[in-house]
Amino acid sequence: MDAKAEKASTIAELHTMLKNLLAERFHLQFHYETKERPVYVLSIDKAAKNLTPHPAGTAGDPTIARASEKPLHPKWTMTAVSMDYFAYGLDFIMDRPVIDRTGLKGDFDFTVRYTADLPPGVTENTIVNGAPLDTSGPDIFEALREQLGLRLDPREGPVQHMVIDRVEKPSAN
Repeated sequence: MDAKAEKASTIAELHTMLKNLLAERFHLQFHYETKERPVYVLSIDKAAKNLTPHPAGTAGDPTIARASEKPLHPKWTMTAVSMDYFAYGLDFIMDRPVIDRTGLKGDFDFTVRYTADLPPGVTENTIVNGAPLDTSGPDIFEALREQLGLRLDPREGPVQHMVIDRVEKPSAN
């Protein structure tokens, strides 16, 4: 399926357009349910640090730019990111959803560097570019604590799930 927005749109507008497209083409009907599940809670450790408030009046969507300085060493650069959006970004690397409980309001600019876990089947003895993998450095939990003054704690918490009530095979274009 190919779709193109008629104009430049925000992320929220694109989500709405996608929902409308799926409802129209697939007769998709769904609802949300909230259940208690394992989560990580993002909170302030002792004091948040290295979080620069994003300048007011500089519009734009929040961005999380992901780069790797070397294998297993991601660097995330956040621009105009709320803590809720950052928690959403963390969802993609964690084994459970992340809920923001920092209480920090507004958008921030900041960077975090960490050492990723080894992928399945890869060992520290794996050679990349003629050298063994470097697994030194803080994992995401330590990096958040040391670099940003934030922490991730495993808990039970509310997780919203989409429940599909109806979907049909689409007709040809």
